[in-house]
Amino acid sequence: MHAHRRVGALAFGTLIVVFAGARAARADGAFPDSLTIVVPADRPHRIALATNFGFISSDNDGGTWSWVCEGPLTSCSRLYSASAPPAHRLYALSVDRLVFSDDDACDWTLAGGAVSSGGVVDAFPLAQDGQRVLAVLSPNGVGPQKTYTVVESSDGGTTFGAAIYVATSGDLVTGVEASRTDASTIYITLAAGPTSAPAVAVTRDGGAHWSTIDLSATLGAQSSLGLVAVDRGNPGRVFLRVGMVAGNGLGVLDVASGAVTVPLMFPGGVMTAFVQTAEGPLVAAGGLPSGASLARSLDDGTSWQPVSGAPNARALAERDGKIYVAADDVADGYALGVSADLGVTFAPLMRFDQVGSIAPCARAACQSICKNQVALGLWPAATCTAAPQAAGGGGCGCGLDGPAGSTGAGLGGVALLLALARRPSSFSASRRRRRRDGLEPHRNAAARP
Repeated sequence: MHAHRRVGALAFGTLIVVFAGARAARADGAFPDSLTIVVPADRPHRIALATNFGFISSDNDGGTWSWVCEGPLTSCSRLYSASAPPAHRLYALSVDRLVFSDDDACDWTLAGGAVSSGGVVDAFPLAQDGQRVLAVLSPNGVGPQKTYTVVESSDGGTTFGAAIYVATSGDLVTGVEASRTDASTIYITLAAGPTSAPAVAVTRDGGAHWSTIDLSATLGAQSSLGLVAVDRGNPGRVFLRVGMVAGNGLGVLDVASGAVTVPLMFPGGVMTAFVQTAEGPLVAAGGLPSGASLARSLDDGTSWQPVSGAPNARALAERDGKIYVAADDVADGYALGVSADLGVTFAPLMRFDQVGSIAPCARAACQSICKNQVALGLWPAATCTAAPQAAGGGGCGCGLDGPAGSTGAGLGGVALLLALARRPSSFSASRRRRRRDGLEPHRNAAARP
C-alpha cells in the first residue's frame, strides 16, 4: 500500500495463474497466504501482514507476533490499506463492501453513504489527509446506479458522497489512485467501450474535470490495465499493470505526452508486487510458469535487472530504506521478509508458525478458528492459549535494525487469486519444517525471464 496500499491492490481479478507450492487448505477452500504489508510511518516498531485468514502484527520490530482472525465483516477480505497518520484507520474490501477498523483489526465497521449497497471494487486512502478516501463502485444490481462511479469520503469512510466520476455506459473502472504529492491529481484505469480498450482517465482539479487517454494504439485493444502507483515524485507519471496475451507487464505512462512504455514483462505470468523506494530504485515482482521473478531498476524504470533467488512475492512495501516482502510461507520458508540492500537480498522476518498468540481483543472470538489452523499445521497449539508475549522475545533473528519510516502495500487482489488457485495437498507440518530448514528443495525455485 504505498500511501497506504498499493501495490496491493491491483484490483482486476480476471487472471488466475496456477503455480506450484501446495499446502493444506482452509475450511473455505483457500490456502493460507499473504496479501498486504502495512508499516505505518509514525509507528516505527509496528509491522503488520494482512492474510487470507486474518491479520498478523508485531509492535516490537518482529520480536513477537499476534493474530486476529477474520470476522463476519472481514470474511474473504482483500485490498487492505491504511489511512494517512495519525488516524491509523485500516481499510479492507470484504466481498463487495468496504469496511474499516480503528483498533488494529479488532473491530470493523461498514462504510456508509453511497457505498452502503455494496459494489465496491477498489478503495484508496489519500496520503495527505487521513479523512479522505476514494472508492470505485460497480453497478452490482443491488444499488440504483447503472454505470461505474468513483465516490469520495471526507470522514474516513464513515460516509461517501456524490460521485466525482461517472463512467460512460459500458465502461469498466478497474482502479483509482491519487498522487501522494498532489491530492487534486487522481487517476482511474478503464476498460472502455465495446472492445474494453485500455484507457486512463485523469483529473488535475479533484474531479471537476476529467480527460481520457486511450492507450489501445500502443498496448493493443485487448490489453487490460490496473493501477500500480502514481510516481511518488511526479504527479504526471503513473505505473500500470498491463495484461497482455504474452503475460503481464509493468507500464509507465507519461500523462503530458500520452506516451506509454512497457519496460518490464513477466512472460506467460503475472505481476504481483511493486514498490518505488524513497531512495530511487524500483522493485517489481511476479510469478512465471517456471517460478518467482523479481527485478530492480536504478534508472527510474528505463532498464531492469533480474535479482537471483527471488522470493514468491505477494506484496512489497518500504520504510526507512528497508523493503519488506510478503512471501510464500511454504515455498520460501517465510511469510514476511525484509531487505536492507534495496531488494538485492531478503532475510526472513516471520513464519506463520512463529505467530505466538491471539491478540487480546480477539482471544475468545478466534479460538475455534485458531484450533482449525493448528489442525492444518499452520502453527502450534500453544498459539491459541498463550497470553500475548512481552516485547523483545521470539523473533526470527533477521539481523537487521528496527524499521522506521513510511507505509507500503501489496497487490493483494492478485495474491488472493494465487492463493485460491493453489491445489489442495496433504503437506504436513514436518514437511513444512524440512522445507523451511533447507532440507527439501522448493518447488517454486526462482527463475529469471
